[in-house]
Amino acid sequence: MVRPAQGSLIVRKLGDIAIATVAHESYLARHGTPRDARELLQHHRLIGYDRDEAILRGFARMGVTLRREQFALRTDDQVAYVRLVEAGAGIGFIAAYTAGPGVRALLPALKIPPLPCWLAVHREIRGNPVVRRVYDFLAAAIPAVIDRSG
Repeated sequence: MVRPAQGSLIVRKLGDIAIATVAHESYLARHGTPRDARELLQHHRLIGYDRDEAILRGFARMGVTLRREQFALRTDDQVAYVRLVEAGAGIGFIAAYTAGPGVRALLPALKIPPLPCWLAVHREIRGNPVVRRVYDFLAAAIPAVIDRSG
């Protein structure tokens, strides 16, 4: 999600990953659907990251102050994060393409900045036929997935 800066890497931007505000239907049935960002921040259980400040920075770029302590649940594990959303534990902010069954996008007017997606390979191994095949596959497949989510 950050452009690699090492000079020995060959880097290719694959696209931008749309980030959505989401909740599972079970959470919404129990707590209602927020109508705006104010209601979201004041009256709902937010799922956030523990040490990673990506969500906080995203809200700051939108002019909204959000503090780590406002997250009812925090984890830096991406799999656990999505599972918490899918279990109805609260409202989260995930890559749109990862939303599973029953997970609904909320607040389309809340435009969370997308995250860039980069593919990198070390210059010395790029010529290896197996590495090159994987690199080419990922370069073709990943943009198709993230483009569907935006």
